[in-house]
Amino acid sequence: MTIPQTVTSLGSTAFSGCTMLKSITIECDINKIEKNTFYNCTSLAEIVIVNGVTEIGELAFGNCSKLTSIEGILVGVTNIGVQAFNNCKNLTSVIIPDSVVVIAELAFSSCSNLAYVVLGGGTQQIVSNVFSKCNMLGSVFFSNTDLTEVTELKTLGVF
Repeated sequence: MTIPQTVTSLGSTAFSGCTMLKSITIECDINKIEKNTFYNCTSLAEIVIVNGVTEIGELAFGNCSKLTSIEGILVGVTNIGVQAFNNCKNLTSVIIPDSVVVIAELAFSSCSNLAYVVLGGGTQQIVSNVFSKCNMLGSVFFSNTDLTEVTELKTLGVF
């Protein structure tokens, strides 16, 4: 499915529960993927965002269990919301680009196959339990980051 440039916004829960949606290309110029926009799209495996999204809202991609990569999604994003990628079980790695400043609480919680994370240089705040219940997570790399606040650093370790 392609969302054309003529669309000006994607509302909260716009595609929530669309269990047959397998791929989406967002060509429109929107700033934020709203809360629950793609929540529980359990077949969604591919997302392409053409224009700059700066914020991923709460549970925007929560429970998208077939999603394997989010690298293209995060380009230009500054804020990853609460539980934004919660329960994305097929994610194995996440590379956070330099543009991301804040990663909110439980953003990647229950991503049970997530094995490693690279945090970009712009990351300044990681809120508590970001990687909670990521049982396979073995490595978190900090890439020249100006990190100023990590709430409960222990949550980056044992889950």
